[in-house]
Amino acid sequence: MNYLQIKNNEPILYEGDKVIAGHGTNLKVNLSKLSDEAKKAIGWVDVEALAKLAIPNYENRMDDEIKFAREKFKQGFKAAQSLNERMFTVDDLSAAYDAGLKDLFSAKSDVIKRISAPKLFECEIETEQLLVNDKGKPIYPDKEGIWKVTPRIENNSIKVLKVRI
Repeated sequence: MNYLQIKNNEPILYEGDKVIAGHGTNLKVNLSKLSDEAKKAIGWVDVEALAKLAIPNYENRMDDEIKFAREKFKQGFKAAQSLNERMFTVDDLSAAYDAGLKDLFSAKSDVIKRISAPKLFECEIETEQLLVNDKGKPIYPDKEGIWKVTPRIENNSIKVLKVRI
């Protein structure tokens, strides 16, 4: 099963508990196919689109100048986000309140563990079938092997198609 986690506006894709894209891997996670509703639900912000909106392409600006300004905008956005990042959402606080009402004698640390667990979303990713040998390495169809469904990697990224919320 595949799971998506958003941390510091960076998507991380897991297969079970193994990271398969993002967060220290060479592969990126592409969320372009998600609906606006799904992006909002997981807290994803399209910083690239925000940079284009904030720094429009005027005729009298040079391309390098625009690229530089947009890159600085994105860096500033990420820095501000990390400074302003909330540890808990309103839903988390509501869950903590409800948990406290249900079990008045539970330890404070137990309640904090329950609400501070990372949020993982089950997701569907773009896949393809590859013929692989007994070591799992892709081989040509004229050889004997097994067909295996694997994440489709295009432009060094794995595309997330749906997020179950």
